[in-house]
Amino acid sequence: MKVLRLGSSIDMEGETPLDQRGAAVAQCMLAEACGEPVETVIRVAWPTSKFPDLVERWVREEEPDIVSFGISSFWYEAEMVSLKMNDRLGKPGKRVARFVRRFARNTEVMERWAAQASRKLALSTIGGRPPFSPEQVAERVEASLHRILRQESLAVSVTGSPYSPAMEGGPAARFRARRRRADVHARLRQICDRLHVDCDLPEHAPDAFSRDPRTRDAMHFGPDAHRVVGEIQGRGMVRVWQQSRGDAPGRLASAQASRSP
Repeated sequence: MKVLRLGSSIDMEGETPLDQRGAAVAQCMLAEACGEPVETVIRVAWPTSKFPDLVERWVREEEPDIVSFGISSFWYEAEMVSLKMNDRLGKPGKRVARFVRRFARNTEVMERWAAQASRKLALSTIGGRPPFSPEQVAERVEASLHRILRQESLAVSVTGSPYSPAMEGGPAARFRARRRRADVHARLRQICDRLHVDCDLPEHAPDAFSRDPRTRDAMHFGPDAHRVVGEIQGRGMVRVWQQSRGDAPGRLASAQASRSP
């Protein structure tokens, strides 16, 4: 069994051991359910205008049995100072923004208290904006799903994370994150219903805005958060595997039947 996992930097970076990350948790759940070895190929999803083309290429190259499509809350909930600087300062802002992004991606640097305090200060003074709007996320996810569904034998599961990157900025930032999540999830549920694609898009967890589930850099997931997200994804993969075999009722089985000649 081969899974193409459309994931995020959470899958690739951080100090949590590989065998405790969400991809490993989900893979073990599917292997236990299907009774055979499972191979997971991870590709980092970033929903630019070129993303649907990339997804189509990955599916063609990897020939998976299941696509686990992870919807990252970072896409639409993270408020990035570098993007706000781009908007306000033009070319000079872009140069500074590139430096800020390199700084923010350095895990060792971001583990330091001073770096985290600087990030919080920048958000409260300069502000930030998400990488993508709800409209952009929905448009590019839908286009990608259309490319995936061209392969009629493929099982697809769309899942989200109950955690938010909007840990700074106080109640106002949390309000904006909740509003964007509600918007994105409503759009994606409509798309998945229309395309007969299995989806599980959870609301924010009680500790969604806490640093406790994250590692020392306050960005990447610790083992408990990986387990929670991995179990959501694992349940989705097991569901679509069962539905593709006709072992369980669901939208996937009826959709595949309707697409068959």
